[in-house]
Amino acid sequence: MSVDASGPPYINTPWCQALRRAASSMTREELAGHAGYSKAKIQQVLGGHQEPTIDELVRIGDALRVPRLRLLAIAGYIDGLADLLTHLDQLERQDIELTRAARAMPLEPPSATAWIVDKIIADGTFTVAVRPRWEGVAAGRRLHYADVVSLELVTGEPNSVATKDYVESILERELAWFGASVQSARHAGDSDHRPLSIYIPRMFANRQCAEPPLPGLPRSVAVVGGHWCGSADVASLLGHAFNYDYSHVSFVASRIFTHLTHRWEEPHRKRDRLEVVRTYVTASDISRERVWAADVGDDDAAPTAALIAAAVKSKRTMFVINLRPTDELIEWAADMRQELEHTNRSKDEDVDVMRTTRSRVDEILQQAGHRTLTLTASLPPARQDPDPGVPPAFLDLWADLAEQAVTELRRKHNFHFDEREAIQRLRAVFQVTDRLTSEREPRSPTAPTPSSTPAKPT
Repeated sequence: MSVDASGPPYINTPWCQALRRAASSMTREELAGHAGYSKAKIQQVLGGHQEPTIDELVRIGDALRVPRLRLLAIAGYIDGLADLLTHLDQLERQDIELTRAARAMPLEPPSATAWIVDKIIADGTFTVAVRPRWEGVAAGRRLHYADVVSLELVTGEPNSVATKDYVESILERELAWFGASVQSARHAGDSDHRPLSIYIPRMFANRQCAEPPLPGLPRSVAVVGGHWCGSADVASLLGHAFNYDYSHVSFVASRIFTHLTHRWEEPHRKRDRLEVVRTYVTASDISRERVWAADVGDDDAAPTAALIAAAVKSKRTMFVINLRPTDELIEWAADMRQELEHTNRSKDEDVDVMRTTRSRVDEILQQAGHRTLTLTASLPPARQDPDPGVPPAFLDLWADLAEQAVTELRRKHNFHFDEREAIQRLRAVFQVTDRLTSEREPRSPTAPTPSSTPAKPT
């Protein structure tokens, strides 16, 4: 191997350059602590003065999260693998460029909303109104959070439980794929009047990041929380902040097993979600960098929390953020679950279950020790909102929790990443324009319906 005689003998070798690039975001003392070597040893290796043994190379690479096979290959310890890794690098760069090019195209693929609306209109049973949901009430905290598709029978008759069942039957695959839900909240004192709508997530829909991840963070970050704690929203925002993939266990299970996310009575719902959690924790050290959300608000939360706690204890690549609900938030969530018919328990029974579950999750996650961050999820100030979905003030709460998580990961848990860049990326998610100063967005016009109308659902 040829070296540059004018400087340290190993400074220009591929392995030394790879380590130096990966170590650019932390001090030599920090790296020494993570790798278990002295500062002098780290300076000798990264300064190109000393060639490390295989064991030393692997330990320093692990501390910097440099893949072992790639590091050993470029150091010449694994013959024939370097060319394959170079080829894979080329394919990955091509995929990133193709993704960027696709995003820049003037005609994007149909969105989830367009897909669902098109199928409803083709069915001919309903008139359709589409309205974007812009959430957030604080300055600089507004974004296109979801879409709401309102449905009325073309016959003019009121919607019913049978109407909801019919919509779910014709849209089962689309609802499962996009994590959308059909909602029909009862109006107080009028059990026959059921405004029917489809809630289609945008901000917390599953997504894959095409940009390089922010270095210095755990490879897999689980965000867990009870009902209305915002685990999906906080995880989504952290995914943006870290340039990580984002997914929600419920949405992934829904997409894989074609079960609707909001069917709480589905017999295989718990099993399917637990299977996704098991996959994520098992592959946390070899999969893509990911922030993922899991619900732990109901009586089936213990197995999920136990799987995560065990993985966090045994894998340095895992970290868990626990969003812990206050009593006030639990009371409010129980009222909302009654309104949306998301439980067959009474409100008092639901509150008891959520409080018991909170204590059980706390107890289980304590086993994960210092690789757990617990944040308090409170009830935001009340604000009336007639539409289904998230009351706007909740988004501000979840954005605050996401920023708090970024700060504490750096300052309290000593992960060596660029905190300022992460906060900037998180805040860049929100869009503020002059037309968003009004209390709510104008309603989109009602979409036309075909003249041929099938029989009304029964």
